[in-house]
Amino acid sequence: MLTNVRECKKCGAGIPNFVFIGDKRQRLYNRQYCLHCSPINSHLKITQAVNHTIFDKVDTKQKAYWLGFLYADGSTASGRISIYQAKKDASLLYGFANFIGLDTGRIRERHSYPNQMHLQVGCKKLVEALQTLGVVPHKENSMRLPSLGSKELDLAFLLGFYDGDGTAGSCTVACGNSGFLVDIKSRFGLSNKISYRKNEWGSSFELGVGRELFRDMLANYAGSLPRKRFIKNDKKPPQEWKKRKKKFDPTREELGALVWEMSLVKVGRHFGVSGNAVKKRCTNLGIERPPVGHWAKKG
Repeated sequence: MLTNVRECKKCGAGIPNFVFIGDKRQRLYNRQYCLHCSPINSHLKITQAVNHTIFDKVDTKQKAYWLGFLYADGSTASGRISIYQAKKDASLLYGFANFIGLDTGRIRERHSYPNQMHLQVGCKKLVEALQTLGVVPHKENSMRLPSLGSKELDLAFLLGFYDGDGTAGSCTVACGNSGFLVDIKSRFGLSNKISYRKNEWGSSFELGVGRELFRDMLANYAGSLPRKRFIKNDKKPPQEWKKRKKKFDPTREELGALVWEMSLVKVGRHFGVSGNAVKKRCTNLGIERPPVGHWAKKG
């Protein structure tokens, strides 16, 4: 029989002297938190209930999207899946946890980085399936674009990768391996050049996928990160352009009559423009205007 010797500082649950994890006995004499609340990663050793067969076959857009996201921000080092995200993008962690059937209580703040959240999943079968698909430790050295069998799945995969390593408001994706971007160019028939960029966080290769392809990505899968579902200064295609109504487009006869009935300033107010605009239009149309001082004399 296990005896509880203290209470967890966070949830108040009793902490036993030891627990069995599998066939191994783990001592808990010096614990101040229970295994669920522990800020240390001991809770990861407990078997977690997830759908471990979900990536055995990538046959839906949702699976392709999350695979692309893991290619960008996921890791399978040390036999577990690890994902780190800024707090503003924590919805990605909750979305992935719900996708694989994991309790969202596993999502935690990083103690060393208060503005970040992290999710770690210990499931050997799920890790093996992802490694087969290319999500391997140190994948940036050998990562290549996987073949998913259809354009729809490829677009969903690319959108997932963009949500992980894309620049919000642009059509640019970044990767530490230029070969992966070369594969994207080849798969989608892009002519844009791959550039090399160095910043305070390191260096990477970048590729602009273009507005047309980016629109196809968004139209193909609607469940992506809302913060990145737009392009700065995006222009509508020509078929969606609206003809702008001209504010000031009177006929020659109409304008010629008005300039002799009222001053240029009043004519401009009538059309919602300045008096100088009326003067220019009269000059362009060859309309004779009242001489200077005409309206002062009449007043």
